[in-house]
Amino acid sequence: MTGKRVQIVAYDRDWPVHFERLRGIYARALGSPAIRIEHIGSTSVPGLAAKPILDIDIVIENHECFDAVRDALVRLGYTYEGELGIPDRHAFYHRADSPHAIETMEHHLYVCPRHATALDDHLVFRDYLRAHPETRSAYALLKRRLAGEFPDDVQAYCEAKTEFIVATLRAARGETASAGRGPEGGTTDVSRPART
Repeated sequence: MTGKRVQIVAYDRDWPVHFERLRGIYARALGSPAIRIEHIGSTSVPGLAAKPILDIDIVIENHECFDAVRDALVRLGYTYEGELGIPDRHAFYHRADSPHAIETMEHHLYVCPRHATALDDHLVFRDYLRAHPETRSAYALLKRRLAGEFPDDVQAYCEAKTEFIVATLRAARGETASAGRGPEGGTTDVSRPART
Protein backbone atom coordinates (compact mmCIF):
# COMPACT_ATOMS: atom_id res chain seq x y z
CA MET A 1 0.00 0.00 0.00
CA THR A 2 2.03 2.92 -1.25
CA GLY A 3 1.13 6.38 -2.41
CA LYS A 4 -0.09 7.92 0.84
CA ARG A 5 2.53 9.73 2.91
CA VAL A 6 3.13 8.63 6.49
CA GLN A 7 3.08 11.79 8.59
CA ILE A 8 3.48 11.74 12.38
CA VAL A 9 2.54 14.92 14.22
CA ALA A 10 2.48 16.03 17.85
CA TYR A 11 -0.64 15.27 19.87
CA ASP A 12 -3.47 17.70 19.15
CA ARG A 13 -6.02 18.55 21.86
CA ASP A 14 -8.64 18.98 19.14
CA TRP A 15 -8.60 15.26 18.30
CA PRO A 16 -10.97 14.34 21.16
CA VAL A 17 -13.21 17.25 20.14
CA HIS A 18 -13.50 15.86 16.61
CA PHE A 19 -14.20 12.42 18.06
CA GLU A 20 -16.97 13.71 20.33
CA ARG A 21 -18.61 15.43 17.38
CA LEU A 22 -18.56 12.21 15.37
CA ARG A 23 -19.76 10.18 18.34
CA GLY A 24 -22.81 12.44 18.60
CA ILE A 25 -23.56 12.02 14.90
CA TYR A 26 -23.27 8.23 15.12
CA ALA A 27 -25.33 8.01 18.30
CA ARG A 28 -28.18 9.98 16.73
CA ALA A 29 -28.05 8.05 13.45
CA LEU A 30 -27.69 4.56 14.93
CA GLY A 31 -29.66 4.65 18.16
CA SER A 32 -29.69 1.59 20.40
CA PRO A 33 -27.81 -0.86 18.12
CA ALA A 34 -24.64 1.14 18.93
CA ILE A 35 -24.05 0.16 22.54
CA ARG A 36 -20.75 2.09 22.74
CA ILE A 37 -18.67 4.31 20.50
CA GLU A 38 -14.95 4.19 21.31
CA HIS A 39 -12.09 6.49 20.33
CA ILE A 40 -9.18 4.12 19.66
CA GLY A 41 -5.77 4.31 18.04
CA SER A 42 -3.00 6.79 18.71
CA THR A 43 -5.17 9.90 18.53
CA SER A 44 -7.07 8.57 21.56
CA VAL A 45 -3.97 8.60 23.79
CA PRO A 46 -3.24 12.04 25.31
CA GLY A 47 0.31 13.16 24.61
CA LEU A 48 1.02 10.53 21.93
CA ALA A 49 2.35 11.64 18.56
CA ALA A 50 0.23 10.18 15.77
CA LYS A 51 -0.88 10.31 12.19
CA PRO A 52 -3.68 12.91 12.21
CA ILE A 53 -6.37 10.32 11.47
CA LEU A 54 -9.00 9.32 14.02
CA ASP A 55 -9.79 5.64 14.58
CA ILE A 56 -13.26 4.86 15.90
CA ASP A 57 -14.97 1.61 16.91
CA ILE A 58 -18.75 1.42 16.98
CA VAL A 59 -19.61 -1.46 19.30
CA ILE A 60 -22.72 -3.52 18.63
CA GLU A 61 -24.24 -6.36 20.64
CA ASN A 62 -23.92 -9.06 17.98
CA HIS A 63 -24.02 -9.78 14.26
CA GLU A 64 -27.81 -9.54 14.13
CA CYS A 65 -27.49 -5.74 14.57
CA PHE A 66 -24.96 -5.31 11.80
CA ASP A 67 -27.21 -4.83 8.75
CA ALA A 68 -29.14 -1.97 10.36
CA VAL A 69 -25.91 -0.26 11.45
CA ARG A 70 -24.31 -0.73 8.03
CA ASP A 71 -27.35 0.75 6.28
CA ALA A 72 -27.41 3.76 8.61
CA LEU A 73 -23.71 4.43 8.02
CA VAL A 74 -24.18 4.21 4.25
CA ARG A 75 -26.88 6.88 4.59
CA LEU A 76 -24.26 9.05 6.37
CA GLY A 77 -21.94 8.77 3.36
CA TYR A 78 -19.82 5.73 4.26
CA THR A 79 -18.86 2.80 2.05
CA TYR A 80 -18.65 -0.65 3.62
CA GLU A 81 -15.26 -2.26 2.91
CA GLY A 82 -15.64 -5.62 4.63
CA GLU A 83 -13.42 -7.03 7.36
CA LEU A 84 -10.13 -6.34 5.54
CA GLY A 85 -8.63 -9.57 6.85
CA ILE A 86 -9.46 -9.08 10.54
CA PRO A 87 -12.49 -11.07 11.75
CA ASP A 88 -15.34 -9.11 13.36
CA ARG A 89 -13.81 -5.72 12.50
CA HIS A 90 -16.00 -4.26 9.77
CA ALA A 91 -14.35 -1.28 8.09
CA PHE A 92 -16.10 1.75 6.61
CA TYR A 93 -14.64 4.39 4.34
CA HIS A 94 -15.88 7.98 4.60
CA ARG A 95 -16.72 9.24 1.14
CA ALA A 96 -16.01 12.97 1.10
CA ASP A 97 -17.80 13.23 -2.28
CA SER A 98 -21.06 11.84 -0.89
CA PRO A 99 -23.98 14.29 -0.75
CA HIS A 100 -24.31 13.28 2.94
CA ALA A 101 -20.60 13.52 3.77
CA ILE A 102 -19.69 14.64 7.27
CA GLU A 103 -17.28 17.58 7.37
CA THR A 104 -14.59 16.51 9.80
CA MET A 105 -10.97 15.39 9.97
CA GLU A 106 -9.88 12.18 8.27
CA HIS A 107 -10.95 9.07 10.15
CA HIS A 108 -11.25 5.31 9.98
CA LEU A 109 -14.45 3.75 11.23
CA TYR A 110 -14.97 0.16 12.34
CA VAL A 111 -18.01 -1.73 13.60
CA CYS A 112 -17.26 -4.58 16.02
CA PRO A 113 -19.48 -6.95 18.02
CA ARG A 114 -18.83 -6.40 21.72
CA HIS A 115 -17.06 -9.75 22.16
CA ALA A 116 -14.74 -9.29 19.14
CA THR A 117 -11.05 -9.95 19.68
CA ALA A 118 -10.20 -6.96 17.47
CA LEU A 119 -12.22 -4.65 19.71
CA ASP A 120 -10.58 -6.04 22.83
CA ASP A 121 -7.13 -5.54 21.30
CA HIS A 122 -7.94 -1.94 20.40
CA LEU A 123 -9.13 -1.11 23.92
CA VAL A 124 -6.38 -3.01 25.77
CA PHE A 125 -3.66 -1.32 23.68
CA ARG A 126 -5.20 2.14 24.09
CA ASP A 127 -5.71 1.80 27.83
CA TYR A 128 -2.21 0.45 28.42
CA LEU A 129 -0.63 3.35 26.53
CA ARG A 130 -2.76 5.82 28.49
CA ALA A 131 -1.61 4.31 31.79
CA HIS A 132 2.10 3.76 30.98
CA PRO A 133 3.98 6.92 29.93
CA GLU A 134 7.24 5.05 29.30
CA THR A 135 5.55 2.70 26.81
CA ARG A 136 3.73 5.63 25.23
CA SER A 137 7.04 7.49 24.75
CA ALA A 138 8.73 4.41 23.29
CA TYR A 139 5.83 3.97 20.86
CA ALA A 140 6.06 7.61 19.76
CA LEU A 141 9.79 7.25 19.10
CA LEU A 142 9.21 4.05 17.15
CA LYS A 143 6.50 5.64 15.01
CA ARG A 144 8.64 8.66 14.20
CA ARG A 145 11.58 6.42 13.25
CA LEU A 146 9.39 4.18 11.08
CA ALA A 147 7.76 7.17 9.39
CA GLY A 148 11.29 8.22 8.37
CA GLU A 149 12.08 4.71 7.11
CA PHE A 150 8.78 4.21 5.24
CA PRO A 151 7.55 7.72 4.38
CA ASP A 152 5.57 6.57 1.33
CA ASP A 153 4.54 3.05 2.35
CA VAL A 154 1.72 2.93 4.91
CA GLN A 155 1.55 -0.86 4.89
CA ALA A 156 5.27 -1.31 5.59
CA TYR A 157 5.01 1.32 8.33
CA CYS A 158 2.08 -0.54 9.95
CA GLU A 159 3.73 -3.95 9.62
CA ALA A 160 6.94 -2.65 11.21
CA LYS A 161 4.95 -1.71 14.34
CA THR A 162 3.60 -5.26 14.78
CA GLU A 163 6.27 -6.55 17.16
CA PHE A 164 5.83 -3.56 19.48
CA ILE A 165 2.03 -3.86 19.45
CA VAL A 166 2.08 -7.59 20.17
CA ALA A 167 4.57 -7.12 23.02
CA THR A 168 2.45 -4.33 24.48
CA LEU A 169 -0.71 -6.43 24.33
CA ARG A 170 1.12 -9.29 26.07
CA ALA A 171 2.38 -6.95 28.78
CA ALA A 172 -1.09 -5.46 29.24
CA ARG A 173 -2.75 -8.85 29.48
CA GLY A 174 -0.09 -10.11 31.87
CA GLU A 175 -0.74 -7.10 34.06
CA THR A 176 -4.49 -7.72 33.91
CA ALA A 177 -4.07 -11.39 34.83
CA SER A 178 -1.74 -10.59 37.73
CA ALA A 179 -4.29 -8.11 39.08
CA GLY A 180 -6.78 -10.97 39.45
CA ARG A 181 -8.84 -10.20 36.36
CA GLY A 182 -8.46 -12.79 33.65
CA PRO A 183 -7.46 -11.46 30.23
CA GLU A 184 -10.30 -10.97 27.80
CA GLY A 185 -9.93 -11.91 24.16
CA GLY A 186 -6.80 -12.85 22.31
CA THR A 187 -4.47 -11.15 19.95
CA THR A 188 -5.66 -9.99 16.56
CA ASP A 189 -3.53 -10.92 13.58
CA VAL A 190 -1.75 -7.57 13.63
CA SER A 191 0.39 -8.67 10.71
CA ARG A 192 -2.70 -7.56 8.77
CA PRO A 193 -2.70 -3.99 10.08
CA ALA A 194 -5.45 -1.44 10.24
CA ARG A 195 -5.20 1.41 7.80
CA THR A 196 -3.63 3.72 10.40
